[in-house]
Amino acid sequence: MLTNDHRVYPARAILASGDCKRESGIEHAGLIQTVMDGINAQRATTKLRIVSIASDGESRRGSAFAFLTFKKKLSPQSPIYPLLSPLIFMDLHVGEDDITCDKD
Repeated sequence: MLTNDHRVYPARAILASGDCKRESGIEHAGLIQTVMDGINAQRATTKLRIVSIASDGESRRGSAFAFLTFKKKLSPQSPIYPLLSPLIFMDLHVGEDDITCDKD
């Protein structure tokens, strides 16, 4: 749906577990952003793009996800707008590069 290149389309899970249970949501967002920056730095080589981040529902990740992905409303000019806008309960807030989140 997002690309005709079936080598790129399948989801690739990335596990980042640096949670010591003491950091704030903003600090946890820093960890997640570091992982995303590392992946994005290799985009020319891997041809991979992060489109969504997901979590198991832990509260700090919720505030981290809000910090990272509730920056602006998805623009109607975005290539993913026609795919997401019909979803009645989809919150159309996104982060940089139209990244969305899924918090359990």
